[in-house]
This record gives sequence, C-alpha cells and structure tokens, in this order.
Amino acid sequence: MNHILICLLTLLFSLSGPAMGEYSDFWQSSKAANRGPVVIGETMARVEEAAAKIPGSKILNDMPDFRSMGMNADQVTSSMMQYNRKWILEQMRSGRQMIDIGADANRATPSIFYQMEQNMLKNYQKLHPEFSGAVSP
Repeated sequence: MNHILICLLTLLFSLSGPAMGEYSDFWQSSKAANRGPVVIGETMARVEEAAAKIPGSKILNDMPDFRSMGMNADQVTSSMMQYNRKWILEQMRSGRQMIDIGADANRATPSIFYQMEQNMLKNYQKLHPEFSGAVSP
C-alpha cells in the first residue's frame, strides 16, 4: 500500500515540475483565462477609470497605509515600492493578461512606481519569453 502511495505522489510531483516542460504551468494559465486582465499605468485615478470599463479587471487597490504605521517619508516610499514590486510580479506569474494604459501626459514628474512596473515587465519578458507582456488598449 505504501508503494502505491509513493508512486502516486511521485507521479503528482513529476507532472507539476520540469518533466511537464512547457505545460508545467498549465493550471495557472487555465485559471487565468477565466479571470479578467490586470490593468496598470501611471496615476491610479486613470488606472481605476480604465479598469472600471473592463469587467473582472484587477488593479493594485490594496496598498497598506504605511504612513499610519509611523514610518518616515523615505520608509513609506520604500515600503510602497516593495509592495508594488511584489504585486506586479505575482500578476505576471498568474498568467493574466496585462493591459498597460501608459504614461500620464499631464504629470510633470514621471512616477517612480510606474517606471518600476515598466522595468519589471521588460525584464520578466526577457527571462520568460513565453510571457506576452502588456498590451496597450
């Protein structure tokens, strides 16, 4: 009986790893296909407005209030950047379509957060050629 259990576990693990090759993340892409896209861009008000027009879309709307945690301005910026970087990486790995609404032409100073997202997308695509990247609406 133990041998059968070990064989089944071995089979299960082999199907979820490198042995499956290009299909090893099939479960992720299958789930992602049933969910709306991720919307990114410069200036959250623009992102929220664009996402409201796309059923099932997802945006970064759960950023913790780091200011209320007693952090100084540099610590808040650093914590927000770390949170955003982790979030965008999770979204890219999820297999969901990414929609980039682009830069905000009305901003005087470019957003360091949007610049980071752009760099993350570019570098992730270099490391994962199967990743289609973000599309513009």
